Amino acid sequence: MAIKTRTELKAYFQRGKRPSESQFFDLIESLALKSEVSADLVKSYRVFSALLTIENVSSNINKPRYELRYKLLEPNTIGELNLYLSNNMVTIECAPGEGLLITDRRFVTMGLNRMDFNFNSVVESDDYMDDSVFLFFDLKMGETQLLFNNLPIEIRIYNRIDGQLP
Repeated sequence: MAIKTRTELKAYFQRGKRPSESQFFDLIESLALKSEVSADLVKSYRVFSALLTIENVSSNINKPRYELRYKLLEPNTIGELNLYLSNNMVTIECAPGEGLLITDRRFVTMGLNRMDFNFNSVVESDDYMDDSVFLFFDLKMGETQLLFNNLPIEIRIYNRIDGQLP
């Protein structure tokens, strides 16, 4: 009794064939029962949901050094991601070639702009890549360093479903 592919299982039940007892066992072993599948696998998407914060990690008040930190709001089901801060841009990326951030099925949302944020708006770059998300922040007038605390972000990568567009 082994787990079989869909094609192999269909062959057992073609017109005029009579599946054997062991073939029925193969069918049962190959099925995923709802009671045995985790809730994460049932979702139609994978997700990275977090609160982003930019912190000054320098002990020297005259030479600030800012780093981007995040706190997950739910388990990250996309895969290992790295987040980087560079001037007024945040980059979120996976390892090159992994393609975890598939552009044709990616949806990025961010929390509302609050008065304590020092930027007016944020846009995703037109330079789409399956390995990276580039977010550009429009700083408020007079601001030189992007700063925020607890900025919500969610990236969803929707699963491809047979018979649907990308």
